[in-house]
Amino acid sequence: RICYNHLGTKPPTTECTQEDSCYKNIWRNITFDNIRRGCGCFTPRGDMPGPYCCESDKCNL
Repeated sequence: RICYNHLGTKPPTTECTQEDSCYKNIWRNITFDNIRRGCGCFTPRGDMPGPYCCESDKCNL
């Protein structure tokens, strides 16, 4: 599975292992007018909260 990332600070594509899943996170600043979306690999053993499937953002491909 390949997850496509939309954040410039991470690789554009990330290989996920079989037990990993894709997640989507949304960052907003204090005035809620700066929204950045990112996709990546999530493993249940990690500490990333709230994994979300984001097929519209080309995750879970």
